[in-house]
Amino acid sequence: MKRERDMISENIRQYLEPDFYMDFDRPEIAEKVAEITAGALNRRKAGIALFNFVRDRIVYNFAPDLKDASEMKASETLKRGNGFCTQKAILLAAMMRSIDIPSG
Repeated sequence: MKRERDMISENIRQYLEPDFYMDFDRPEIAEKVAEITAGALNRRKAGIALFNFVRDRIVYNFAPDLKDASEMKASETLKRGNGFCTQKAILLAAMMRSIDIPSG
């Protein structure tokens, strides 16, 4: 049986792949996603759990001190535990992609 990811059109597939910022292929992101979604009964509930984690557990930083673009990476935001709106959005999108929810 084909995985859902294999049946998705090319124009959507790009929203399921890791990239420089959405580096969900990093082990620390995979481990955190597995922890957060462990009790989820389906992908929708897993997505809600990831949203709640980023909203509630990643502290909003009103004045980040950005030294370079790498500080925008999902893995960096997760490691820091804080970020401004774009950093939090990148982390959430990366986590969603990791469970096959297309995210941009």
